[in-house]
Amino acid sequence: MNSNFKGKEIYVGLDVHKKSCDLKVLSSNLSLSNVVKLNPYNGDVIYKYLTKHYPGANYHCVYEAGFSGFWLHRELSLLGIDCIIVNPADVPTSNKDSVYKSDKIDAIKLSKALRANQLKGIYIPTKQEEQSRSLVRQRVRINQCIKQFKNRIMSHYNFQGLLVEWDEGQMPKYWSRNKIRQLEQNAELRDDFAMLGYLDTIKSLREQELKSLRRIRQLSQTQQYKELIESLIKIKGVGSITAMIFITELISMSRFKTFNNLQSFVGLIPSQQSSAETDRRGHLTKRCNGLVMIALNQCAWSAVRFNSEMSAYYEDQKVRLRKSQYAIIKVMVKLLRKIRYEWHQIEMSKI
Repeated sequence: MNSNFKGKEIYVGLDVHKKSCDLKVLSSNLSLSNVVKLNPYNGDVIYKYLTKHYPGANYHCVYEAGFSGFWLHRELSLLGIDCIIVNPADVPTSNKDSVYKSDKIDAIKLSKALRANQLKGIYIPTKQEEQSRSLVRQRVRINQCIKQFKNRIMSHYNFQGLLVEWDEGQMPKYWSRNKIRQLEQNAELRDDFAMLGYLDTIKSLREQELKSLRRIRQLSQTQQYKELIESLIKIKGVGSITAMIFITELISMSRFKTFNNLQSFVGLIPSQQSSAETDRRGHLTKRCNGLVMIALNQCAWSAVRFNSEMSAYYEDQKVRLRKSQYAIIKVMVKLLRKIRYEWHQIEMSKI
């Protein structure tokens, strides 16, 4: 057995795809191989390759977060290989890398950045946490599909020069069963089979959305989430479903050392461009957790409507900042502080 690599640090950049993986290996001061393509690949295949060519070494692997999820990280970790997953936006990239881009270059770039200690891994949820988050996200995607088909129906009506008649006090945003039945009857009278197809799809999606909602409510009553849910919904504006979004996306409040770290993860910080005496702060950064941002925005508007304290704070900020969209961001930050406080109280009580 070759013992040349015993105790040495080996850095492995992995550019993963659906069926194949490009692998680049570096030592502390050398490039040990050309980029190797493994097809197919999994944790066991990568482990066998490394132990065959670099036996006895300490292996450190990295790959970018994306469609492949966390399964490879879990397999490599079980095999005793140190592995991190990084946000693709955090990988140091030169202009040349962006102009000449390939799988091989990406693997080399990852291995070099890992060796230089320039990468910070993202949080890896457990399988149960990942499944809970997938369930909540599934309901969000179903709602998005429903909105898309509603827009297609309205577009279909506009294309034919027709108008959808709404009863007094009825909001076009909310479609009741009676409204859908009325649209079906009108489509049948006009032999509009395309419209009937759209409406059948909406009814099917609404059934799926209801099943998903019931599963989320059942999950919220389990021992893992019940106490935290009950604590968060005491905050005016936060409901059980939005609380589940916060819990499944943020997972643990202890992973954020400061409130600024939490703010940065959510996306409630302004972009900044400073140079010499110039210091410019712009709109909120696009780097955010979009689902948490949307849920927090909804909670903020609800708190402004139903909480006198938040309503007064919003009005004061609106006068001071002269824009309602800036004022609601201040409310979102204040609400996030309350969520963090309640969450910390629950976590501290379990220590």
